[in-house]
Amino acid sequence: MGEMMSSTTSIPFLKAGPTLLATALKSVTTDAGTPAYTSGEIASALHSPGVYGGLSASELAQVLYAPSLYPGFSRGEMADALIATGIDARAARDAVDAALGGPPLLKLVEARASSELPALYNRKPQTADRLIEGPNAGGTFWNSSLDGSDPSPWFWIKLEQTSIVRMLTIRWKAKDGHVGARAMKYDVMSSIDGITWSATGLDQSTMPGLSPERGTDVLPGWASPTRFIKVSMSESSYAPPRAYFTCHYVLVAGEPV
Repeated sequence: MGEMMSSTTSIPFLKAGPTLLATALKSVTTDAGTPAYTSGEIASALHSPGVYGGLSASELAQVLYAPSLYPGFSRGEMADALIATGIDARAARDAVDAALGGPPLLKLVEARASSELPALYNRKPQTADRLIEGPNAGGTFWNSSLDGSDPSPWFWIKLEQTSIVRMLTIRWKAKDGHVGARAMKYDVMSSIDGITWSATGLDQSTMPGLSPERGTDVLPGWASPTRFIKVSMSESSYAPPRAYFTCHYVLVAGEPV
């Protein structure tokens, strides 16, 4: 690595830009035909103060995402490459997310709720299964009990794999201002086994300017590995006796561990 670092500073086409340099380094092969430099080594070269003044994490991610390189470098390789230069792991993941348009969505495989409605709406029951079906233009949703028997309902969703959650999106209503009973108070908890739950530190206070008309809450992630996510609600935007809760779907973004 030291030889490459010293040689890159004298390459004539440095003036052409870091993407061209990275593309050139990626194309170099050994006598056996294998890549001569790993993504980490290329990133370290570009991060060196002697090369382009040392590119930042976001600049490195943009270079590694260049069409001439990507999908040659996977999302994981891009993050590992940045981490290999000494960049903080979270900053590296954030930079890759920014380059690729956000963290990837995780597959949701199961959902359950403390109460739900078997009655059909748009030919589907208003049950917890609706929570994991993804965006649906507001046509289907989960509803808690309408008779006041479950004033503090909860639902949980299960991820296909244990993951680090980077972003949680809860679509309470079809759209902002749309008629619908959203949660005005709630807590988000995580679990590995669906039995023992830990606080994530996220609740309605995470959403500044929360109002009954708001349709979607986009929450940040948390550090602990997670397989189950539970949302416990305690106050509806509808006043009693109509104090039930509605949710169209939940999206979870992050990466498996």
